[in-house]
Amino acid sequence: MSAFVEFKNVKKTYKTGEVEIHALNDVSFEIEKGEFCVIVGASGAGKTTILNILGGMDTLTSGSVKLDGAEISAYNKKQLTAYRRYDVGFVFQFYNLVGNLTALENVELAAQICREPLDAATVLDEVRLGDRMTNFPAQLSGGEQQRVAIARALMLSPDILCFDEPTSALDPELTGEVLKVIGSLKSSESTMVIVTHEMEFARKVSDKVIFMADGVIEEMGTPAEIFDDPKSAKLQNFLNKSQNLGIDDMESGFNAREWAKVAQDGEECLKDNELIRF
Repeated sequence: MSAFVEFKNVKKTYKTGEVEIHALNDVSFEIEKGEFCVIVGASGAGKTTILNILGGMDTLTSGSVKLDGAEISAYNKKQLTAYRRYDVGFVFQFYNLVGNLTALENVELAAQICREPLDAATVLDEVRLGDRMTNFPAQLSGGEQQRVAIARALMLSPDILCFDEPTSALDPELTGEVLKVIGSLKSSESTMVIVTHEMEFARKVSDKVIFMADGVIEEMGTPAEIFDDPKSAKLQNFLNKSQNLGIDDMESGFNAREWAKVAQDGEECLKDNELIRF
């Protein structure tokens, strides 16, 4: 029996004039139905490209991608539109809520393109916003707005849920509340793929972890295999940076310029000698 998600020898090349950027190079992996898969790695490693192809928002250069036996990489534009509308739920880094609609109305928008939409109020309650349904986005915190976006994706009752760094625009306190909601969605019926830099979350919640580096899968395995017994030097280095160059280092004796010099994975930007995380 085939896996629920199948990437086979996937390559993705972007061309800008005569310049070619190889975002993915011979990527193959499988995800079983109901699995919670986390994709980690430095910026530019190919994580979001995988998610965009799986979500039907980008096409591949060669190889094949299947979801529940259907080869989505062979879909035409019309088929991809239907796939994005009915089969996949996608949560982005930014919330993209309609400012003059309440939380409930924002979620109800998704019902207009669903075959069998869920009840919007029930879904908002599931993401712990039952008492905030009548609030407008400007009256909600960043974490609450992201939870509205998650509820909107759940309204589709999708075959698979994709999260592209859903906490990257949030401060640490709000990050925690969103990760709790995402973790609570884990069940035998939900297949979820998330790109994140939250290593502790990946360790605790995921069933499978994929580590990307330079457009290839450097390592793949269970959380214990990836975080407790990393084999490749690239993964070991990545985990060391994640542990040793954390935000807590800013509390005492922290030199932002030195950190920006050492952390070359694109996750930090130095401006006026202050570290800006994005």
